[in-house]
Amino acid sequence: MNVYKKTLSLVSGYLSRSLLYCAWQVTYRCNFRCSFCHYWKMKTDPKEELTISEFASGARKLKKIGTMIVSLAGGEPMIRKDLPELVRVVSAYHFPFITTNGWLVNQKKAKQLFDSGLMGAAVSIDFAEEKKHDENRGKEGAFRRAVQAVRHFVETKSSRFQRVDVTAVLLKENLDQIEKLIVLAKNLGAEFTLQPYSDLKTVNSEHDFSVDREVSKYLLKLKGKYPNFKSSTEYLRRFDQFFNGGVDRCQAGRHFFNIDQKGDIAKCVEDLKNPIGNIKTMEIKKIKGELLKKQEENNCRCCWYGCRGEVECFYTWNGMKCSLGRILAYRGTDHIPYASGKNNQ
Repeated sequence: MNVYKKTLSLVSGYLSRSLLYCAWQVTYRCNFRCSFCHYWKMKTDPKEELTISEFASGARKLKKIGTMIVSLAGGEPMIRKDLPELVRVVSAYHFPFITTNGWLVNQKKAKQLFDSGLMGAAVSIDFAEEKKHDENRGKEGAFRRAVQAVRHFVETKSSRFQRVDVTAVLLKENLDQIEKLIVLAKNLGAEFTLQPYSDLKTVNSEHDFSVDREVSKYLLKLKGKYPNFKSSTEYLRRFDQFFNGGVDRCQAGRHFFNIDQKGDIAKCVEDLKNPIGNIKTMEIKKIKGELLKKQEENNCRCCWYGCRGEVECFYTWNGMKCSLGRILAYRGTDHIPYASGKNNQ
């Protein structure tokens, strides 16, 4: 499927309110011990992870229900040595993105991923100070390797429309670090995105953000100051709402959904224990129908992750003006810019 057809399918999916975005965990294995995540504590068997042929088959199914943006996440996706081939089969029908801690990235791997059809790479950095980032991620040298990973991705992307991000999780401890992180990303030739922490993963309120100032106003001021701060205006505007009771009417199952490393489909990344079926065996029409049922029953307001908030804001007038404008900025290169959305933490 060539880039022209994929671009048209993406616009068509937006207009028809399709299941546009899928977060697909390629593995839950991880080499870090992050304080705000519990995936590294999960007992996972690599033999249970989907094969390349199963990813290819699943990608064909997702195309038929209108999904065009696929976030290949984890765990740490770079742990899979076949990730470039995985990106290649997904990119045949979709625009694939990855989020990585950067530890396993080198120049050769970065180039392989972009050459395989990767549309964007996000490298997680939560503190602009090396020691603090390393402590938060539970790995000495994490900051240095993450910065180097950003450089590798920036140096090896083959189109100006391929995207390289520094991405951060907003914790109560790092609000004062955000401007420094934006500047760090700028100096590395990268963009910057942000999403707020939720204790849904860990049931740990240690990092919960207690609002004592207008966080949204501050973030929007930074966005106006730094053009490389790419989180959408509408998304940032609702951070205060999330911190003060949450954002209601979650659209998980209607506009976005999740697939885990075994192929189990759930309305979102935090509903893994309640799958509606498996991508390997479930019929296409049933996938969409069962996810819609889940959305209609959903009254959760406990997260404002990028994979939720950016996608939902994409369907608002203000969000559409920002995001769709970048989609339609395609001008005959091999790639188009990223529409909206972010991977899981």
